[in-house]
Amino acid sequence: MNLNVTNEANSWQRQTFKLKTVEFDTKKAKRERCCFAIKQIWEFLESYVGLANTHGAEFILEQHWNKFVPHAAQDSVLNLNYDELVKLPLYHHVVVDVGLTEHHDYEASQLQEEEHNHNPTPCPCHNDDYREKNGGTLTKMNDNKWLSSFTHQAYQCHLENLNILTSLSEAVGYQNMNTFKSHDVVSEAMSEKKVHEVGIMSEAVVATFSACQADIIVDIGSGKGYLGAEVSRSHVISVLGMDSSETNTHGAIRRDAQLGKRWNGLVKRKGKPGSYNKSCCAVEQKQSNKGDNQHHTITKAEGTNVPTDLDEASEIYKPDREKQASHNPDNEAQASHNPDREKQASHNTDKEAQASHKPDIKPQASHNLYVPITKFVHPEMNLRQVIQQHAPHLFAGTQAKLLLTGLHTCGSLAVTMMRLFVQDPGAAGLCCVGCCYQLMEEPDKNSSTQISEDVVHCHFPVSHYGQQLDLHLGRNARNLASQSVHRIQASGQLQGGDFYWRALLDVVIKQLGLSVPEKIKGMRGLHKKCQTFQEYVKAAFKKLGLSPDLISGELLSETEELYKHTKSQMVAFFQLKLVLAPLIEALILLDRLLFLLEQDEVHSADLVQLFDPVTSPRCYALIAVKSQT
Repeated sequence: MNLNVTNEANSWQRQTFKLKTVEFDTKKAKRERCCFAIKQIWEFLESYVGLANTHGAEFILEQHWNKFVPHAAQDSVLNLNYDELVKLPLYHHVVVDVGLTEHHDYEASQLQEEEHNHNPTPCPCHNDDYREKNGGTLTKMNDNKWLSSFTHQAYQCHLENLNILTSLSEAVGYQNMNTFKSHDVVSEAMSEKKVHEVGIMSEAVVATFSACQADIIVDIGSGKGYLGAEVSRSHVISVLGMDSSETNTHGAIRRDAQLGKRWNGLVKRKGKPGSYNKSCCAVEQKQSNKGDNQHHTITKAEGTNVPTDLDEASEIYKPDREKQASHNPDNEAQASHNPDREKQASHNTDKEAQASHKPDIKPQASHNLYVPITKFVHPEMNLRQVIQQHAPHLFAGTQAKLLLTGLHTCGSLAVTMMRLFVQDPGAAGLCCVGCCYQLMEEPDKNSSTQISEDVVHCHFPVSHYGQQLDLHLGRNARNLASQSVHRIQASGQLQGGDFYWRALLDVVIKQLGLSVPEKIKGMRGLHKKCQTFQEYVKAAFKKLGLSPDLISGELLSETEELYKHTKSQMVAFFQLKLVLAPLIEALILLDRLLFLLEQDEVHSADLVQLFDPVTSPRCYALIAVKSQT
């Protein structure tokens, strides 16, 4: 089904006062729903911020098991079988209680009724008769159904259950489009994950480009140029790519030049049997419902050598390291998934020559419409001036409208992009998928600086409402939000035991009367290189600059025996922490969405699930369009 963008654009221009009033009310209602969802999450999550900020290395010394898991619920958690533990973080159609799996039918009907009434049953842990809150520590918990209540309440706070997600068609203004399908991308030198992301993201970007009637796309944090090259060549749209890494910029230039040489052949090969043609897909929409202020230096990378063959390019353009990979030492497993997809084609009349999508063979610009440059991004910059200075052939005049986009903009960059979108008069639209929440900055609650001054330079919370609620998470909690929960569950593997030796190491160091270091460089993955705990300790002592003569094999064996029961506790504890991961991510994303909805300049803002969360764990996009002037 083609999108009649011209009619949509004309319809926008012919808006009556009455229609504008209805749209204002819709934005107001969405803002109220967003506030309600944030409040619902925070009322539950605030009690568990301490739990979310625990670190595996401190598990034994800090007695996390007894401190954060109610005594009456400990047996319930430890009695869960392997499959139940794997499914626990996503409340996978089971309710767990005292080691038994109950049917989900009753709980599901109860959830539906509560969601309809917007009046969820409070978790027993919020009742003063059940608990005391002391920095996230749970005490006086005597309800043996705590585990069921904990997972149930957390599940209610998942984004898909909060009546806040929007389909892509609704976000870009095409109410008659029910499904959306990504197109096949030229997948040379791209991982299957990247093919999945670029295929869907490029169509979402083009749809938003049409909705805001933009002239140029600015790809922020453009990396190796996978998205920019695809959009510029497949849709013949001008794209300026901006990245802070000179290496990435050079790689993007080389890759785009090589694609230009072989484009037609690569496109034709897509349809031949045996060619690499992995389908990428969007998740069917169930819902109807590093620093900002761095002074920039610019270097336009030109004249780099182009590989003579794309096989050679494949060696150069290694797929980007997954930006949202958690800095938590727990590993992620990979899997794939292919749900339904939406279809995107056509552009408005003014842009038709640029953005027509031909199904048989992809169009390609006769000149370079994709220009990657090296530049630090800050929220006060003027993007039209940047384009005029560094890509003059893309410059479309002082009134040109820009779409800001970013595929997995890392840490603070997503917030910088939103602030840039709001303040830059040339920015008309936004389509952004963020990642690496642990790299954001929060106000220091212990600082003498006024919080109201501090939040201006921080990245959470960014909404006025979030600041009023005094939302706070902490680095380890944000790190937890960066975990690939769906992928971990799909792998069927439990992760928590990876930190067992690391926690034992801290015990050994303390037994020797030494101070336990907060962080030891080079420890990640060390346990995989060692056959025994003794080997692990000796390798760790070498990294610490300590003599191996300080320890004896007897001491290490006794320590292992004394604490061997904690390994099963650690595995179960990590799964309990993972229950909170989707909530923390939801809180961060809803705070960003609300920030956009709070701006007078913003006509609409939506949170859309674009990717399959197993293939691409950071799967949510913020899509916003400014008011027409």
